[in-house]
Amino acid sequence: MKRHIGMLCLLLPIVVWSQESPNLKKIEREADRLMREQAWHKALPLLLKLDSLDPTNETYNFKTGVCYYHTVDKELSLKYFKIAEENSDPSEELDFYIGRAYHYNHRFDDAIVYYNKFKEDLVELGNTDDPRFAQVEGFIKNCMIGKQLMRDSIDLEIKNIGGVINSEYPDYVPVIPGDESFILFTSRRPDNVNTEPDYDGQYYEDIFYAEQKPDGTWTEPENLGREVNTWEHDACIGLSFDGTELLIYKSANGGDIYVSHHNGDQWTKPEPLKGDVNTKGWESSASFTDDGKHLYFSSDRPGGFGGSDIYVAERLPDGSWGNVTNLGPNVNTEFDEDAPHIHRDDKTLFFSSRGHESMGGFDIFSSIHDETNNTWSTAKNIGYPINTADEDIYFTLSGDGSKAYFSSYRGDTYGEKDIYVLSRPNSSPTQFLFRMELERPEDLVGPVAAKIYLRNKATNAVDSVVTDDIFSGHQTITMEFDSDYDLEIYADGYAGAVHPVRVDHRADIFEYVMNVELQEEQEPATIVVDMGEEKEKKKAIASNEIAIAETTARSIVAEDVEEVKPFTTKVLQFDFDDFKLGSDASAKLDELAEHLKSTNSQVKIFGYTDTYGPDDYNLLLSQWRAKAAFDYLVNTGINAGRLTYEGKGESNPIADNNNFESRKLNRRVEFEISN
Repeated sequence: MKRHIGMLCLLLPIVVWSQESPNLKKIEREADRLMREQAWHKALPLLLKLDSLDPTNETYNFKTGVCYYHTVDKELSLKYFKIAEENSDPSEELDFYIGRAYHYNHRFDDAIVYYNKFKEDLVELGNTDDPRFAQVEGFIKNCMIGKQLMRDSIDLEIKNIGGVINSEYPDYVPVIPGDESFILFTSRRPDNVNTEPDYDGQYYEDIFYAEQKPDGTWTEPENLGREVNTWEHDACIGLSFDGTELLIYKSANGGDIYVSHHNGDQWTKPEPLKGDVNTKGWESSASFTDDGKHLYFSSDRPGGFGGSDIYVAERLPDGSWGNVTNLGPNVNTEFDEDAPHIHRDDKTLFFSSRGHESMGGFDIFSSIHDETNNTWSTAKNIGYPINTADEDIYFTLSGDGSKAYFSSYRGDTYGEKDIYVLSRPNSSPTQFLFRMELERPEDLVGPVAAKIYLRNKATNAVDSVVTDDIFSGHQTITMEFDSDYDLEIYADGYAGAVHPVRVDHRADIFEYVMNVELQEEQEPATIVVDMGEEKEKKKAIASNEIAIAETTARSIVAEDVEEVKPFTTKVLQFDFDDFKLGSDASAKLDELAEHLKSTNSQVKIFGYTDTYGPDDYNLLLSQWRAKAAFDYLVNTGINAGRLTYEGKGESNPIADNNNFESRKLNRRVEFEISN
């Protein structure tokens, strides 16, 4: 019986294939028709069905890959393109699409390989007039930028805003008032005012509203209704700081900007902006300044730098908008710029661009306005993973600057483009991430362990990072804007270094990278101490001018010691925040052990620290240092009964703790020897 079931299972795929065969061409023809109409989402299930029946068919796999390439799941296209490549002859089309698929998967080196193969294909075919020949040069540049941005990735929290706001349909363009009490966003859902799909198979755009609860969650979104939303496309694009003026995109007249006012109970019927903002071209996005006197907007009107550009208009006394000015080449490029958002400081502009230093698609950039000469700074990519190789757009910074809302395609989407939230460290508007950038020496082999300390000069608060390799570039510390810090670095094999750090507040700084150089460690100075019975010690005096190369010594007079030969031992020195015995310390302890084996001397071991760090921690650290010396001597065969150890913390300094070089001398272990 089991054998018959097995035979049936083996025959089943053949039977299904036989039954489906007459319909395969029909299914493929229908899929081809839908692809010609760019109805990718409708063609895809048909092609997946064909692919399931013939998984190695290069045509089915190629077409499936093309459909995925034109959806939110672009990265899934790679699997099908690679199967098509394995089962077909080489082609320039396949090389192009595989390059694009690798690009969307952030596999930039692989993408560059296929982009170059595509160019070689066109040269061989004599088809360098193909517009994609020049286009892939831009893609290769995007990949090179992407590699750098991913190496310098920002370690900030980015979260999907959640399933209450986001749906399986496109959700995007979040706008919020200054107090973040509510959110307005655009969605293409089936329960919109117009329940019929548009020509692209997706539903029309409508505007939705949700309130933020005290616990930070959101109420169920509500459609703004027929007073605002229509049977055509209606998208929110901007909101005044007080939340009473809503800017709306409508597809009328080629794409214009409208405004709706909140009258206390509801939003009024949108009206086109008066003045010179709207043209016969495409005006797609806009943002009010905090005082409402200026409007930044995108437009593809004639006279720009190419594609859509960003402009600023002034609100005139009659309420209309005039004096329209292009923001210039530091903001606008030959490609598209869109989705401007001017922060409430009236000088920090966020926008999206396909040009500048983009890693692919729309990336989010910032530019700062200089009021003195009325210029804009060169656009700055705000970094990965805020930006990706796909479309990242509609960036809105909260009024206090603690978080930002933006739209993106990501792996944790609820089904399509979603709304995401980026938070500063501790959700504080005054904090950012600080990271060091060090260039690894060419001749360096292996990692370099290090300890990094950042001390706030005003509060004396200290943050620390311990790393296995300081050259990895992934050590970040939270800092406050407009505060003075000392950055201390202690790396194995390198001299300690102190750098002053201060970063003035800028709304577009989420992470600050500081280039740091380390100097190879020089042979440290030694402190020679003559040990005897006398318990009173003369403290060495060191000033701010003490040089690391100087030898500081102190003498302890030995009295009533006749049988014991005088013994001189060197004080043990330690790295900052460390109690590990180095080779130099071990050699000194070996000398002391040999002396003790020839005498009946007793030894007291005292550990010390500098004053950098909390008192209670330094006391523990001094004990660990003394214990390290104690354990070493016991391991050499010295009877533990002849030894005692004690941590003295920050007491009995022999050098000035206010000077970087001299305070190293206080990180020590001393010995008191008696007969």
